Amino acid sequence: MSEYLRVKNYEVLRGTSMAAPFVTAVVAAMKSVEPSLSVNEVKAKLFSTTKAVPADERKFARFGLVDMTNAMAAKPTSFVVPQLKENGTVEVDQNLSFTWELPIERLVGPGADVKIKILSNSTLTFDQPEQTITKLSTSSVQKLSFSGTVVDLFVDNVVPVHFEVDGRAYQA
Repeated sequence: MSEYLRVKNYEVLRGTSMAAPFVTAVVAAMKSVEPSLSVNEVKAKLFSTTKAVPADERKFARFGLVDMTNAMAAKPTSFVVPQLKENGTVEVDQNLSFTWELPIERLVGPGADVKIKILSNSTLTFDQPEQTITKLSTSSVQKLSFSGTVVDLFVDNVVPVHFEVDGRAYQA
C-alpha cells in the first residue's frame, strides 16, 4: 500500500530519479537550440536560473527547481559551484579538531576572485570562516581547507554546514 496520495494514477515523489527526466528534457532543448554549448555552459545555465525552494525542501534540491524558460534564455557570464559530491565524512580527532576540504569550480567566466563564507553553526566553530580564492580560472577546481573545533556532537552525528559561494547559499 502506498503512503502517497494517488490522484488519477499519479504519485507525488521527490529526488534525483524524479527530476532527471525533466532536467534531461531542458538540456535537450538547450542543446537543440545551441548545439555548441559545453557541459559547463549547460550547468551554468541550469544552475543560475533555478527557482528557489523552501529551506525544508533543500535536502531534495541543491540548486533549486529547474526553470526551462529562463535556462533557455540565460547567458551567464560567470558561475562558480562547490563540488559537494566529494564531501564525505569529516574525521574529528581526540581534541575535537577537524579539517574540511571544499572543492570549488568555476564553470564559466573570467578568472576572478571567489569568496566563500561559512555561516553560523552551533555545533562547529571554524578558525577562518571566510576565505577567498584569487583568480579562479574557468573550468578549474581549487580546494579550500577549513579547520575548526567541534562544540557539541554525538557519535555518528550528521551536521549540516551552511555556506555561501559568491553570495549563493549552499548546504553540505
